[in-house]
Amino acid sequence: MENYGIEKRLAPWFGLGLEINNQQWIYEDGNGARMGLNTYYRWHLCSKKKLSPYLEYGASFFYGFSEFPPNGTNFTFNLTTQRGAEHTLDTKDKIRLSYGHIHQSNNDLLDPNHGEDGDGFNFTCLMALK
Repeated sequence: MENYGIEKRLAPWFGLGLEINNQQWIYEDGNGARMGLNTYYRWHLCSKKKLSPYLEYGASFFYGFSEFPPNGTNFTFNLTTQRGAEHTLDTKDKIRLSYGHIHQSNNDLLDPNHGEDGDGFNFTCLMALK
């Protein structure tokens, strides 16, 4: 998954983000790609420190160029939760390491409603606008 977006700290302890996402997947019986729009909400636990743990919740929707999962639908929602840590460098750039969960399904709006769940690590580099 590749993400491109913007985020804004509304308070030292809370931030919002908006991303455009690109996903690719490979299955034994097919592979595919999809594009989507993601919003996320991040709560920083130690916002005044260079190293700040955080909790994050995200919600998004995706439209695929093929069905996901195979024999599923082209349209899905994503719900994500993450916990991690953010380190702010002297240049104001940031690096993050997190562990999270993702759920993808069409929320029973379309038939069939095959869903997928996954867990994994994320490593993120953020460049501050100069």
